[in-house]
Amino acid sequence: MQATPTDPHPNPDAKQLRQQLKRARAALDEKTRNVAAHAVCKQLLDRIGGLPAQSRIGVYLAGHGEISLQPLVDVVCQANGALFAPVVLEGHRMSLHPVTAQTTLRRNRFGLLEPVPSRACPAQKLDILIAPLLAFDQYGNRLGMGAGYYDRFLANVNLSKLLYLGAAYAMQQQPQLSPQPWDIPLHAVATEKEFIICDHTRCKELKK
Repeated sequence: MQATPTDPHPNPDAKQLRQQLKRARAALDEKTRNVAAHAVCKQLLDRIGGLPAQSRIGVYLAGHGEISLQPLVDVVCQANGALFAPVVLEGHRMSLHPVTAQTTLRRNRFGLLEPVPSRACPAQKLDILIAPLLAFDQYGNRLGMGAGYYDRFLANVNLSKLLYLGAAYAMQQQPQLSPQPWDIPLHAVATEKEFIICDHTRCKELKK
C-alpha cells in the first residue's frame, strides 16, 4: 500500500533547499522566464505529440515563480485537447477540472489561479500529469512545496497507465534528493535545456 504524506520532507536540509530555490526562481527576470517557458513547453509538446489526440493531460497554472505551461495550454486548447488543472481542496488535497480557452479562472487561498470547479477528472482517468516542483534529480525524485498535494492525488493510481512528468528550470536539478516513503517519482522532467528521462520503461511510448 502506498504510504500517505503526513509531514512531507520535515528535515532541515529540504527546508533550506526549498528556501534557496524559491529565492533563485524569484530572481529570474521576465524575459528569462518567458524564454524558458516556451522551451520547456516545446520539449513537452515534442515528446507527447505522438500520443493519441484524445489523451487527457493534467497541467498546473503556474504561480510563485513556477515555470509556466501557458504555451502548452494554448496549443492544446487550440487543438481542442483535453486539459485539466488543479483545484485546491481541504486536507492538503486537490482535484483536477477541465481547462479550455473559455474556462473561468479564480484565485484560491494561496493566490494561485484555478478553474471554477465543474466535473472533476479522477487521477485514474488521466493519461499524463505534469507537475511543478522546486527540485528534482535524474532518478525522478521530486521536491515540491511540502504539502504533499501531488503525492496524495496519485496515492492509489496505477502509474503503469499514467505518465508523470515534471517541468522545471535546469537550475532546479540536484545531484540526488532523499525521497520519503510516500514520494512518487517522476517518469521524466522537461527543462529549458533538455528532456530528462528518469524511467526509460515508462517513457518508451514518447517520441524521441
